[in-house]
Amino acid sequence: MRPLITGIIIFLVWLIIASWYYSANTWPALQSAEEAAVTETVPDTTAMPLAPPALPDVPDDITLYFNFDKTVILNPADLDAFIPAVKEYLSADTTACLQLTGHACDIGTEAYNLDLGKRRALSVNDYLLKNGFSSECVKAVSKGESQPAVPNTSEANRKKNRRVKITINR
Repeated sequence: MRPLITGIIIFLVWLIIASWYYSANTWPALQSAEEAAVTETVPDTTAMPLAPPALPDVPDDITLYFNFDKTVILNPADLDAFIPAVKEYLSADTTACLQLTGHACDIGTEAYNLDLGKRRALSVNDYLLKNGFSSECVKAVSKGESQPAVPNTSEANRKKNRRVKITINR
């Protein structure tokens, strides 16, 4: 019987101490007005994550033109004006890359025009690499004569189809 009474007394003492500790330290509703006034509020710094920096404007796509059966860019000044804006955008958005799509008019075989479009895209690729672009972020593809900008019904229209279009893939 003695161990039972001792156990009950120890339990009651523990219950009184635990209740006092809970009401004094854990439960703020029972704090006195003086203690509540001294309590300091720590600002929550984890509530709002920092906003990512704003990206610069995405440069518009650019089209470069070529002479019949050539890979020399006819309007390199347009490309030179395009390069700084693209470099700025690509440095801000590391997931974006350039796609160079080469095209040809309908004169010649389909296989030859596919190869010519690829050579034109690689010509622009080389120009961009010489101007500081990474080869990992520039992709050259060819559509040959399959996607003309305008119908190949006249020489003026064929000149518009001998092109490389540079787009930014996001």
